Amino acid sequence: MPWALQNDPLPHGHDHGPGPVDRGMALEAVFATAERAGLPRPYAISLSSDPALAWSVSHMAARAEDQRTLYVAPDGAVVADIGYADFGPAAKAVEWGVATHQGRQYGAINRWLMLAGCLAIWILALSGLAMWWIRRPRGRIGAPPRTASPRGRLVLGLVVIPLALVFPLVGGSLILAVAIDWVLRRLTVRSAAPTGANA
Repeated sequence: MPWALQNDPLPHGHDHGPGPVDRGMALEAVFATAERAGLPRPYAISLSSDPALAWSVSHMAARAEDQRTLYVAPDGAVVADIGYADFGPAAKAVEWGVATHQGRQYGAINRWLMLAGCLAIWILALSGLAMWWIRRPRGRIGAPPRTASPRGRLVLGLVVIPLALVFPLVGGSLILAVAIDWVLRRLTVRSAAPTGANA
C-alpha cells in the first residue's frame, strides 16, 4: 500500500451479519471488481477477516502520481477509490519522496543518481578514514592536531553547520562529541596543574 495510507483505518464494507466470510468467493469478487475498475497490474490484495471491513487492492506504480488503491467489500462493491490526487500536500510529498528515493519516480536516470549518491557516501567514508590515517599523530592513534587557521575553521563550520541542521541526529551527535571533548580537556588541564601552589 502507499505509505500515506498504511496507518489509515480500513473503511467499512457492507453488513454481512455475524457469519464468516467465504474468503474464496470474496477474493474472486474483489479480483473481478479490480479488473472492471481498470486497476493496472500488478496489484496487491489485502484480505480482511472482519466482514465489516473492506478489502484493499493497491497498485504501487513506478511514479507516485500513478498510485491507486481500491477498498472493496467482500461482495465486490467498491467502498472507496483513492488515488494520488486525493492525498493531502504532506502525503503527496511523502509518496513523491519515497518513489524518488527508491529510484522509481524518474526512471533510469533516477536510479543512476541514487547509485551515484550511494557511491559518494562510500567514497566520503573511505577518504575520511584515509585522511585521518595520514594526519594522525606520528607513531600512535589519536585525533589529528587542531587547525590553527581561522579560515580553515570557517570553512569547516560552513560545511558542518548546514549538515547538522539538515540531519538533526548528526547535529546532536556532533554537539555531544564537542561537549565530551570540552569536559575531557578541562579535566586534563586540572589534573596537569601543579598541586600545593597556594600552600
